[in-house]
Amino acid sequence: MLKKTRGVDIKTFLTDPKKVLGIGNAYVDEILYAARIAPMSASSALPPEAIDKLYDAISEVLNWAIEELFRRTPDAIAGETRDFLRVHNPKLKYTPEGEAILTERSARGGKTYYTGSQKFHM
Repeated sequence: MLKKTRGVDIKTFLTDPKKVLGIGNAYVDEILYAARIAPMSASSALPPEAIDKLYDAISEVLNWAIEELFRRTPDAIAGETRDFLRVHNPKLKYTPEGEAILTERSARGGKTYYTGSQKFHM
């Protein structure tokens, strides 16, 4: 699907419920950060190794988030609890690794949070 989607950045692809169901803006930022892929990268230009990292990052980040949410609120999953996120967090200026967090408006109008270390694919 990625290779067939020309003219769409990877963040827009991952937040499109017609392509990937159930991953919102904040978690896509976290997934792309974990995979070290810039959110503005062309989805059709990702090389196989980046696709593999993206695939692994999706399950790693979502499983980490579920564990963290259960730890913080064991009786309920609160989807809006995001203060533990490493990059999509308006309160932070730096990631836990010390990287500056950059922000800009995404194609869908929301904010995108990312770092300079995330590789840009075109």
